Amino acid sequence: MMSRIGNHIYSKEADTAVQFYKDAFGLETKGEPWRDDNGLIISQNLYRKTGELFMTVCDIVDQFGVSWHLAVPNDESMFDSLKL
Repeated sequence: MMSRIGNHIYSKEADTAVQFYKDAFGLETKGEPWRDDNGLIISQNLYRKTGELFMTVCDIVDQFGVSWHLAVPNDESMFDSLKL
């Protein structure tokens, strides 16, 4: 199993940051951002025109400047390589 950590931008104004990076780099979004109950962006992926993921933008949600979330794919086959 291979994993790739991409570019993440953590911002106090993620909605503004998404628009800024879309305009600056000609990026696109696919669908609506994943938001928490307060409307803060947990994750918004930005893609190149080719469809390649370029970066993810998140709101800063705590006093330490961290956005906390856990996303687990719904695909148990990802664990096949861990089986003995």
